[in-house]
Amino acid sequence: MAEHFGDVFKEYLQITGETPAPLARRTGLSRETLINWRKGRVKQPHRWQDIALVASVLGLHVDAATRLLQSAGYPSVVELIEGFQAKGDMLFLQPWIEELRARDRFIALLPPRPVNFTNRVAELTDLAERLQPGSVVALCGPGGIGKTALASELLYRLIDDGRLYVRFPDGVIFYSFYGRSDSAGAFEHIIKSYEPQARDFSPEAAARLLSRKKALLVLDGTEEAINLSDILTVIGSTTVIITSRRRQDAPGRFQDLSPLTKQDALYLLRTWSPQQIDHEAAAERICELVGYLPLAVRLVGRYLYVTGETATDYLAWLEATPLQALNPDGIQRREESVPWLLERSLEQVGPLAEQILGSIGLLALAPFSREEVAAALPDITVGPLLNQLVAYGVLLRMGTRYEVSHALVHTYGRYHFQANVETAVRLAEYYASLATEQTKHGQEGYTRLDEVRTHFVPVLSYCLSGGRWATVQNLTTSVDKYLGDQGHWTEIIKIIGIGLTAARKSGEKQNEVRFLARKGLILCRLGQVKQAILINEQSLSLAQEIGDRNGEAQNLSNLGIACNYLGQMDRAIEFHQQALLIRQETGNRKGESQDLGNLGNAYYHMGQIELSIDYHQQALLLVKALDNAEYMTAKWLNNLGNLYHVQDQIEQAKIYLQQSLALSREIGYLECMGDVLINLGVIDFESGHMETAETFYEQALVVKRKIGHKLGVGSCLHNLGELHKELGNHMLARQYLSQSLAVFNEIQSPFANESQKLLAELKGNAS
Repeated sequence: MAEHFGDVFKEYLQITGETPAPLARRTGLSRETLINWRKGRVKQPHRWQDIALVASVLGLHVDAATRLLQSAGYPSVVELIEGFQAKGDMLFLQPWIEELRARDRFIALLPPRPVNFTNRVAELTDLAERLQPGSVVALCGPGGIGKTALASELLYRLIDDGRLYVRFPDGVIFYSFYGRSDSAGAFEHIIKSYEPQARDFSPEAAARLLSRKKALLVLDGTEEAINLSDILTVIGSTTVIITSRRRQDAPGRFQDLSPLTKQDALYLLRTWSPQQIDHEAAAERICELVGYLPLAVRLVGRYLYVTGETATDYLAWLEATPLQALNPDGIQRREESVPWLLERSLEQVGPLAEQILGSIGLLALAPFSREEVAAALPDITVGPLLNQLVAYGVLLRMGTRYEVSHALVHTYGRYHFQANVETAVRLAEYYASLATEQTKHGQEGYTRLDEVRTHFVPVLSYCLSGGRWATVQNLTTSVDKYLGDQGHWTEIIKIIGIGLTAARKSGEKQNEVRFLARKGLILCRLGQVKQAILINEQSLSLAQEIGDRNGEAQNLSNLGIACNYLGQMDRAIEFHQQALLIRQETGNRKGESQDLGNLGNAYYHMGQIELSIDYHQQALLLVKALDNAEYMTAKWLNNLGNLYHVQDQIEQAKIYLQQSLALSREIGYLECMGDVLINLGVIDFESGHMETAETFYEQALVVKRKIGHKLGVGSCLHNLGELHKELGNHMLARQYLSQSLAVFNEIQSPFANESQKLLAELKGNAS
């Protein structure tokens, strides 16, 4: 039965505690209109925009807003977003665009939905009831008992009935500690899920972020986590699900997951192998011997289905194993059944399967491609073997990629069929070659590298432990630019540390200088400026000791950047000038351009605009003559455009900015593109060209949202609000400025004061 608009509106007024009078003041609608809505006198308001405005002011999430709209006979929020026509309509829908984008982002982070999930109704119900804001729910039990499957199935069921978005509007983040035991990686993953361009991954940054989020965090495999308490102390109102083989990981009450019941185990076995259960008693005995462990039952079922063997025949083999002699309560059987079942399945694939699993054990517990395994084992035709391992339930196929079906299987392959160091070297060489090639293609290539990124650290670690110093340094160097450009700061620090260890062990001091210099620069960008200075001073001293002039120049340049961060402009200029002299002596033209640009930036901050323009012009002239320097060219063109704008040379400023915009678009340099669009919008706004200024701001807003640059998003919204205030569109101005204020407050930006000031002016005008 269709809902009545008045009833739904009244319900949301009661839930939010709102009344028509204050709601009328906040929306600009009349009090009488809202009273008529509440009393059911209006079945369908004339404008959907008025309903959307009220829903936004009430703070309704997208599902509730859709319900209110549809009760009045209007389309859903999603349908309106996809089909809006009028220029200002999107503004009414803006509050829910980020929420919908968050849904897509965080749902994609979930593990695959379990196949043939069996019963566990009581456990699902109990888990759902315990997911309260700020609560930590722990699922404990041995490996293979179905902890991750239970958590995943619940999430997908909440998605199916729409409750997930209502209960956790800020999304769901899944993080596995298998192969990634340090808490630093977890902090980076959490923060970058919301802020892709973030550089601060400290516990304090995570605490600030999560304090404002109504989200669900799923931490898988915490028995491998180092310093799990570091994460649990910063969760704020975030709800957390922990899966662990250790009860002590639970900060309070835990749910000790039991094996399947006999009935559920039999049902699962029949589901996987419906034709092979020739005797019910044989199937029951198989389930008993494997301890009613879901993973074990699945492995048996897949084996029976693929081979066509009967349950009776399989039982005869199983009873000949040591499992028969183990204690009947099932504890030891659950712990030891999986290796026996895996061995039985692998015998059917053949001895080459052991090499496949051994090579996969070198990788992280994450998806991989056939090409990666083929690179590790060039003498084996791996495709048919991978497909057979999928058939037996050892691997899962995910599109064109594969994944180990369970952490126990990954561990089994790693330790029972340990690959030799040559296999790790071949993988490292494959990744180094792939990174070198794909880096040439910019963002498109980086998307390809994102698929394999998690495997870099474990492969590097194996090569390091095997004493392959050159291989380690080669891969470290090859992935450096990609990781830096994409902002994977925690990983790049870890990888550079591995490369630095290899350089020191091999006595290659020039590489030691290079890795130290790179680490110092990254720490500076992460805001750890004092630590960066110490590392760069150490690297500088070593470079001078061995006569490494390029290394000396790079460290001087890094120290100048660090002083710039600290506001020590005189020292910054001194370091940059020293670096520039060395670059000129050694003929390092790209480095020379960078130092000239750095000097230009320093003089800009000192207010010496003419001198800044001169240095930037020199930097641009140099870099235009170089190959593979498009990013730097776009950057200097944008800087020059800003400088000429400051000098009120508007036409010259536009020329440089348009050149930067064209080049940024061509090479996919989104960060620079967004900055240029904002700068062009500011120029047109100041010149009174409001329509083109609005277009530039809106285009910039799209780009800044795409790369997750929240400061840029806030700036675009603020500029749009200021523009509409100037045009007299006060309702639009208030909405844009309210959104910009929310963004600035979220990231604790001082620009929040500017948005607040304009909002106060609008309020004063209204009164």
